[in-house]
This record gives sequence, structure tokens and C-alpha cells, in this order.
Amino acid sequence: MTKQGLKDTVQSLQTNWEDQPDKVPEVKDYTGWDHMQCDMDAGR
Repeated sequence: MTKQGLKDTVQSLQTNWEDQPDKVPEVKDYTGWDHMQCDMDAGR
């Protein structure tokens, strides 16, 4: 939730939203939900 998303809402008054980052972190090497690759043997 960004500061812009909290603007003019009651949630912005709650302390659990203090000191939150105001930008979305960059996602690296994401190929999309449809292209997720799972290694079924990783836990063996």
C-alpha cells in the first residue's frame, strides 16, 4: 500500500501504515504467472 493509495482514507490514520516504502520494488527475472517453472525434484 503506497501513500497515494492511503490518501483520504481512514486506514492512513492507523499506526501500522507508518514508515511503509512509497515505491514498488523492482522484480527481476519474473517470466509471468503462466510461465512459472517448478523443479519438482528440488526437495529430494
